[in-house]
Amino acid sequence: GTASIARKHYNTAVHDSGIATLDRFGENAIPFDLAIPGRGRGTIHLHPSEIRVDTDDPIVIPLTSPVRNRRELAKTLEQELGEGIALIGKAVALIPMLAHEYVMLLNETGSGYVTNSCRWNRLLLEDGIGFQLYPILRLGVRPLDTIGSAGGCFRLPEHLAAAFGRERVSAESVQNGWREAVLSSRRELAEIRELRGSGAWLRREASRSESAQAEYDEYLNLRKQRRKNGIRIWALNQLSRRQLESLKEVRSQINEMEAEKGRHFRESILPKQSLGADAAVDSEYAKALRVRSEYETRIGRLRDCAGELLGNLAVISKRRKAIKSDSEIALREVRLAELAGKAELSRWRRVRDLWLVAEGLVHVQSRPTAWWFPCVDPTGQWYRGICDSAEYRWEPMNGETCTRAGEALEAIGILP
Repeated sequence: GTASIARKHYNTAVHDSGIATLDRFGENAIPFDLAIPGRGRGTIHLHPSEIRVDTDDPIVIPLTSPVRNRRELAKTLEQELGEGIALIGKAVALIPMLAHEYVMLLNETGSGYVTNSCRWNRLLLEDGIGFQLYPILRLGVRPLDTIGSAGGCFRLPEHLAAAFGRERVSAESVQNGWREAVLSSRRELAEIRELRGSGAWLRREASRSESAQAEYDEYLNLRKQRRKNGIRIWALNQLSRRQLESLKEVRSQINEMEAEKGRHFRESILPKQSLGADAAVDSEYAKALRVRSEYETRIGRLRDCAGELLGNLAVISKRRKAIKSDSEIALREVRLAELAGKAELSRWRRVRDLWLVAEGLVHVQSRPTAWWFPCVDPTGQWYRGICDSAEYRWEPMNGETCTRAGEALEAIGILP
């Protein structure tokens, strides 16, 4: 039926958008909540044998037969829960639910769900499931482009003061300069995005003040000292690696020599010993004993060599630990970490300020807050200017010509 098609297309419409797909709500969930007076609100699950509502205390309504359409659903719910209940669409479903009955007036950029709702409607239409939807009436206003009419001056917060170059600016300066402030902030954000590591940020900031230059010089000196220590540790590591390789080779030779010694004993000495041979009269037996003695001498030398290598490794390890545990080196590492942490904090504060300008002013331009107008300009001149320059457009909800809000803003010149 249409229910499975609608579920499938809903999940497709919200895929990769950050909006939860229906399976996240549980088996047989539909994109609607039920609000019940005194019992809360929860997702509706339509099972063949029951209706489940995920309120804090879940509600289960047994069914004698599956619900086949919205009328049966409404009748069943009202019979069980009373007439005061309300069906509320989830995110993407709410927009077409309202548009089916009303014309909605939304600011440009208003409701981030519209694009997904349009996509859902289009997918349903392609499968032959269509219904009457009124278009959205979009309101485009330009408060920052008309703020000069308010007159007076503004004392700006820190992030805006940095963007406009001074703390106090006239309303006319805001009107004439806000677009450049946005573009400049975007350019700086792009530059910061290319910086790699704390050192790059400190280098960038060094020219701004003597204290910043001093911190950058200190950072470079500490990094230089770290590299020197790193080279010393690297050299010790390389020496340790060579000593370990030599030790491995010596131990291999010892094992081979022990094996040869054992084989020689079994082949040349053990048979004669079992016959009671006497080295004083048996020259071959005497020679075999001399060969065994030579094996033991060579093995002894190899063991001495292995011991020397182990001693070298112990000395190297001690030197390496001494470098790492040096209190002066430890203090330098702490200070280096402090400078790096301070640099990252400074960077992210700057990113925050730039983002507030780059995105915040654009948001103000498209979606102003009502109380600003009487507060900033009690004469109403600014508000009348906004009304006179306002633009309206229809945004169809059938999915055929649904325009993204951002593209629409650029098209009518609201965005820089």
